[in-house]
Amino acid sequence: MSKLLLSSILVSIGVFVLLSPCLAKDPIPTMLKYEAAGNQLALDISIKNLKKEAPYVLCLNGKEGQDGNDLLKKFGKWGNQGKYDFKTVYSSSEGVLSYKDKIELPEGRYDVTFVVKDKNNDYKPVFSEDHWRFTISRR
Repeated sequence: MSKLLLSSILVSIGVFVLLSPCLAKDPIPTMLKYEAAGNQLALDISIKNLKKEAPYVLCLNGKEGQDGNDLLKKFGKWGNQGKYDFKTVYSSSEGVLSYKDKIELPEGRYDVTFVVKDKNNDYKPVFSEDHWRFTISRR
């Protein structure tokens, strides 16, 4: 085997070894609970198989024509879609993201998408779940 070919193989193996810790498995939700309580949305979220000790942004995204889209536009917009980036959470040393808290939302009906975005990768979505349906009311 030539020295050039052997060097190329060793470089390829070295690059793979360096990158392999960055290649995470697909995120897996172990807990995704949400419940409207008056003017708040109570959340209990746990997702594993994320990058270790990395920042993630939790977000509610609306869709044009669906309940809650215009209400979310009060927080931010992406084109015609309302969005609310409500919390930055760091994953653990095991790559688990956990969040349990309540967020205040404007009164109304919602049919939104829950999204987890990688803050270190241009806010690229790494997990989403459609059709979170709930109603926020002022009691």
